Amino acid sequence: MENMAESAKAVIDYFGKHIVFINVLRRMSIDCDCAGLSAAEPTISDIGILLTCYRPSLY
Repeated sequence: MENMAESAKAVIDYFGKHIVFINVLRRMSIDCDCAGLSAAEPTISDIGILLTCYRPSLY
């Protein structure tokens, strides 16, 4: 986990203000992604797309 955090920080430091996060909320289940094939069937329909722009000057 520590290596993942350091890698993520290196990416943020390199790209700076040019980072965008896109999340698609589609066929949501009550289970975690880590449940794999044993996850419950999706119970929430499509919600939509979330877009976040990373602005380091705000933090």
